[in-house]
Amino acid sequence: TIVFFLIGKIKSGKPFGFWEFYNESGQNFATGNFDTNGQRSGKWVWFNSFNKIKTLLLQLSKKATEFMSKNLVYRLEFSTK
Repeated sequence: TIVFFLIGKIKSGKPFGFWEFYNESGQNFATGNFDTNGQRSGKWVWFNSFNKIKTLLLQLSKKATEFMSKNLVYRLEFSTK
């Protein structure tokens, strides 16, 4: 059995706003935001067992992604050093 602890808001039966996710030992393993439709939105971070960033995801809306792919040249770099 896997046990998780979640801290966040529910709006209209869906997750909304900033959420924190903890394992059964009480260690934070992820944080992120949900939009008004209950979809992941914005910056999401997953942590390793040493509380260091394991994965960073920038979740863009479909509209923002379409705009960027048509109008911008962009580069995203990330370092954990």
